[in-house]
Amino acid sequence: MKLIAKLAFVLLLVGYSASGQIILGLRAGYGLSSTSQEIVKGMGRSIGSSPMMGAIIHYNMDIRFSAGLELNYYKLSETLDYEASFSPLIGNQQDILTKTEISYLQIPITGRVSIGEKKYRGFLCLGPYIGIGTSGSWNTAPRASETIINGNPIPKNVVFDPDKGGFGLDSKKMRRLDIGGVFGGGIEYKLGLTGLLFAEARVQLGFFDIYNLSSFEERAFKSNSAYQLPSASWRAVNFSVGYLKTFKLPKLSLNKGVKKAGKQKS
Repeated sequence: MKLIAKLAFVLLLVGYSASGQIILGLRAGYGLSSTSQEIVKGMGRSIGSSPMMGAIIHYNMDIRFSAGLELNYYKLSETLDYEASFSPLIGNQQDILTKTEISYLQIPITGRVSIGEKKYRGFLCLGPYIGIGTSGSWNTAPRASETIINGNPIPKNVVFDPDKGGFGLDSKKMRRLDIGGVFGGGIEYKLGLTGLLFAEARVQLGFFDIYNLSSFEERAFKSNSAYQLPSASWRAVNFSVGYLKTFKLPKLSLNKGVKKAGKQKS
């Protein structure tokens, strides 16, 4: 939160110094997500979905370009389907479904370019983001009855502990921090002189591997010929609508200060 406050303060200073415009807004929408983990024989994937919401603060460089940051909150998830024949080396004789989901507080730093002059205009946005996991879980469930591996039931819910920086699962440790990039575009509609309604589609590509495996866990994965070492970063698409309001900042004039100083000297 300190980082967000500092960036917002810098934007305000830039706006005042240049006699520019600050844009504030809100968005809400829905997103689809999965990871880049490779799907091999005996595996299947179901894409996750969840609502999202966010706040926007941008500085208007000119009538076509603005830059700033956002604060978005949403959940990324996916479900993997493991067939009974997938892991014969560990004695699994049932089909298993595992669902991973993490809620993120995401801070994109984006540039926004508007295209067109009429009431309806197009726009593009691009920039990096930082995502911080706030909560989550890794749920395992059989298709039929309770799943048993080597005589032990698989835990059906493991809660994310942000203080420890990950899930702490035996073979599914995950990172809390996510860094990546976003790219999107959409349409906007002018409301009066200072308002904008917009609809946007956005693609998100994570750069960090969400798995955080020890060397022992890596060897364990490689020892199972039916499976390759997992490597996965988040992939997501979201669709949102929102409202932007432009605020004209007062101009700081240096001439008044110079004239006042001159009068005092005389």
